[in-house]
Amino acid sequence: MIRYNLSDKDILSAHRLWRRTKWGNRVYLISCLILIVLISAYAELMYDDLNMQMLMRIVRVPLSIALLSLAAGFIASRAALRNFKARFQANKPIELSWNNDTITFEQGVSLWRVPLQDFRSWAMNDSILLILRRGAIWDPIPLRALTHDRQADLLDTFTKAGITRAKLFPF
Repeated sequence: MIRYNLSDKDILSAHRLWRRTKWGNRVYLISCLILIVLISAYAELMYDDLNMQMLMRIVRVPLSIALLSLAAGFIASRAALRNFKARFQANKPIELSWNNDTITFEQGVSLWRVPLQDFRSWAMNDSILLILRRGAIWDPIPLRALTHDRQADLLDTFTKAGITRAKLFPF
């Protein structure tokens, strides 16, 4: 059994890692940016007398989208942290155990026994091991709580259960 507390830094790191597994949003955003750049290049070719004001409007659109995307990511991370802190037992330690069939999380008076087949993938960065379920449900485990052997055992359990490593978007 492993016992740990989640810190604010853990939750923010886990949320950033979870967002990197969401390819669809970024592919859509990048597609929109490419389309805007192509349209602005076409507009420049069509109109030889394109003045600086029009050019600035064209440049402003992709920059605005990029800044809005960054702001949305920041706001979403803070919302995840706020939701975590609002939980009744957020400050209580979590006890983690696993076998070949389930992963068990115990916190205060709550007990979650999650069958391994309910997990779809996992991701890891330098501070968090993130177990991903369906949709926006994820379970963070700080790496500081796992010894190297326990981490290897948990990842081996994932491999045996068919839980694959998530593909991460670069940013």
